[in-house]
Amino acid sequence: MTAKFTFAGFVSIFRRKLFPARSRNRLQRASAAKCDSRWNLLPPELVDEILQYLSEDLPALKACSLTCKILHDSARPLIGSWLYISSSRKRKSKARSMKSFLHLSKKTVDGLAMLSDNQNRGLLPHTRHMVLKMEDSSPLPESLQPFLAYFSSIDKLQTLAIDGLDVTAFIPVFYPCLGMFTSSLRSLDIRHIWDSDRQLLWFIGQFPLLEDLSIRHCHTHYFFLGPSPPLFRTSPPFRGHLNLSLIVDSQSLCEALAQFPGGLNFTSIELKGCGKPSAVIAACQLSLRSISYTWTTTTSRALDLKVSSVLEKFEFKTECANLASAPGWLYRTLCKINSPAFREFIISVSDCSTAADLSTTMSGDNWKTVDAYLFLWSKFQPTFRVTFRVGLIGDDGDAVRAFIGKRFSNVSKKGIMAVELRNG
Repeated sequence: MTAKFTFAGFVSIFRRKLFPARSRNRLQRASAAKCDSRWNLLPPELVDEILQYLSEDLPALKACSLTCKILHDSARPLIGSWLYISSSRKRKSKARSMKSFLHLSKKTVDGLAMLSDNQNRGLLPHTRHMVLKMEDSSPLPESLQPFLAYFSSIDKLQTLAIDGLDVTAFIPVFYPCLGMFTSSLRSLDIRHIWDSDRQLLWFIGQFPLLEDLSIRHCHTHYFFLGPSPPLFRTSPPFRGHLNLSLIVDSQSLCEALAQFPGGLNFTSIELKGCGKPSAVIAACQLSLRSISYTWTTTTSRALDLKVSSVLEKFEFKTECANLASAPGWLYRTLCKINSPAFREFIISVSDCSTAADLSTTMSGDNWKTVDAYLFLWSKFQPTFRVTFRVGLIGDDGDAVRAFIGKRFSNVSKKGIMAVELRNG
């Protein structure tokens, strides 16, 4: 087969050899125009919905924004939705995904440079989630002074995470620093708190539309450090998710949270290292539908779940090494559930190497009591389901499934149990 050469083809080849950059630009423009013509066939709402699946993949969003104008316009708000601010002046590698912004101890960037760069690109109005981490020795409000000029452009912030909250320093300067976020904030995540319960409640109460609350590494106490703020300026609705993790004096903090005049209406609660959460659970008795509890061998008091009349899901989390001591506490907790809507029970076990490790820690007969109780509950609730999740380090998956099926023989024979294997 002979190739046919024309004068126009020869000129085209000569031009690509002589002006390669111009030829590439022409091809890129032609490709972008072709891409635009295809994406134009879809409604903008559908394009936005498609890109939502990439909302936590920053490199993919950047690649989409360079494809064509339509994808650029849809990806731009998602790229600028997360903002990470650190007082550290040492610039490290940028995060590869949106989730990495939440690992505060691993990723730090120059917050002032990021704010300035986002403002120049017009991304600040798209900010919906912000993380504040102050690593300098100066108090948090003083460290925020260089950033306040940029905060006025962020008028639709929905999620705020603060690592190292110092409420005492915030009391006199709260409104100049964070007052612009009170009208839009829906989720608050605070970590490493050393203030009193009263000061912490004052800070939380400054956000009248708050629905989700996360408190981690809390060292609150009864006495006041610095000025005592007026309590309960507002009472947020608290209709979302509550996360209490590693609380030193959990009883004091939970009783303090239950004092909000509007009550607590959380639909889901996650507890880890929180030994006495009964006050919070009782305050959410009419709204609590899901609870997740991470159990350790130091926990002796069973959860009082009988106060919740609408509980649908209970997840029990622990490490594989703790399973030998867990069935007694778990049985006492399950016996206190009297919600007619209860229909899902999950056991999540982490750090399991092989099926032999699992059989060693679950060798006691007490697990038969748990199995019998779950089987009895399934008779009263036809839609009741049991899920056993194993964080498996090795590759002994089939043996793990077989052992769990024998250990929970009653619920396995009835066909209401599922075994899920995960990494780690």
